[in-house]
Formats: sequence, C-alpha cells, structure tokens
Amino acid sequence: MIIYGGQAPGAENDDSFTTLSDIHVYDIAQNKWTKPVNCHGVPRTWHTATFLPERQLLISFGGESTNPKTGRVTTTDEVMVLDTDIMLWYPPSVTGSIPSGRSGHTASLLPHTN
Repeated sequence: MIIYGGQAPGAENDDSFTTLSDIHVYDIAQNKWTKPVNCHGVPRTWHTATFLPERQLLISFGGESTNPKTGRVTTTDEVMVLDTDIMLWYPPSVTGSIPSGRSGHTASLLPHTN
C-alpha cells in the first residue's frame, strides 16, 4: 500500500495545516512501513491516485495545493506518474483535452483500456 500527499496539522496550538508530498509504503507481508528516499511528489490534497498493475505505475491527478508563502489554495489539473519499480515521479506526455482542475473527485481504472 502507498500513502501519498494529504494534510497534516501545522505547528502546535495552530489551526493551520501543512500540505504533504511525501510517500510511505506499507509492506503487508512484513507488517512494516518504509519511506523511499528522494521520492517526493507534488504537494497536494483531495487528489486521486490510480494504480496500473500491469505497468507498476501510480497515476495522480488534480487536487489542491497551498502556496506556502501566501497560504492561497489552488486547484490543479496536473497529472504525475510514479514508477513504483524505481520510485521516481515524472510528468507524462499527454494529448487531447485535459480535464479542468478539480479536487475531491474520484478516478477508477477501467480494465482493457489504454
């Protein structure tokens, strides 16, 4: 299981939240958590992450990011791919009409599609 992004409480006695970009991997067989080195994605919340098992890729789309300097929250249409074999993020080359930025949405893998 992979945990990616989300929010965590800010400083103690503060109502703020920090937007996360880190990854944590849970090995069910060993009952153990690990954190890959140098594997930070885009800081985001309310995004989707869909796993493509035949390619060992995790596709992340949309969500919200908070500008750390201004505190302004923006919704994104960004797509990022995590190659889980080497734990490396990269932006895919995409064509067609990109969906508008959104958060709090769902994404489902449809079998037998490209």
